[in-house]
Amino acid sequence: MPEVDDKTLSRIKRKAKQLSRSQTGMTYMQWLDRVAHETLGVRHYHEARRLASRGHPQSAPSPLLLYLEACQASYFET
Repeated sequence: MPEVDDKTLSRIKRKAKQLSRSQTGMTYMQWLDRVAHETLGVRHYHEARRLASRGHPQSAPSPLLLYLEACQASYFET
């Protein structure tokens, strides 16, 4: 399976939009699924998006998340 990144997803979306405009009978979302299947071998476009999101490194936790974790920890300590 080829590497799934944002550029690959953009190419899939561009091709699906082109096909949906030039050929009738299928919606844009149906073309997305078909092009994703033909390009990557996945069942549908959203599966390709999940694969792409797994490739992104996890970012540092936000300050809000750190605050909420601290509040939760102090709540259970008392």
